[in-house]
Amino acid sequence: MNEFDQELDAFSRSVLAQIKKAFPEAVQQVIYFLEELTVVVDRASVVDICTFLRDEPELAFNVMVDLSAVDMWPERSRFEVNVHLLAIPQRPQPDQGAHRVRVKVRLEDHDAKMPSLASVWPASAWYERETAELYGIDFEGHPDMRPLLLPDGWKGTPPMRRDVPVHVEEIAFSFNRDRIYANKPFVKE
Repeated sequence: MNEFDQELDAFSRSVLAQIKKAFPEAVQQVIYFLEELTVVVDRASVVDICTFLRDEPELAFNVMVDLSAVDMWPERSRFEVNVHLLAIPQRPQPDQGAHRVRVKVRLEDHDAKMPSLASVWPASAWYERETAELYGIDFEGHPDMRPLLLPDGWKGTPPMRRDVPVHVEEIAFSFNRDRIYANKPFVKE
């Protein structure tokens, strides 16, 4: 046991050991911060690992809480897709609470795609639609990739990417209202 393993709580140590045993080549990095385990995996194995975490009786991560992305631009591995899982015991003991784990997949800008997790957790379809629209990440095998948030016919760069210019609108106060309102488009009746 190395120094890192001693920092892990017992459940996180068990989760990590079982993932590494079942998928020895898939784990790229392990992060344990503020008592939260993050396992960075390769995208080819993410569906199998999530299915394993859900179906393994000792782990039973039965709830996918969230799926989101982060744009790390200008760093390499530009995107990180984070899947937040929760294991809620069916018959909890008084000293036993829910456990969390984050599964992270890193993607390059030129190849921002990963398999859909909708076959594992059907609710992830909504999160994947949102992430696809806002970051431009393609979820292969997604059952229904219709637009969710952006206007129909949206053209251009996905708006949550960090390289999209930010438009700043000046706030109107009594001293500058006339100047701002002169150039502001208003709805006409």
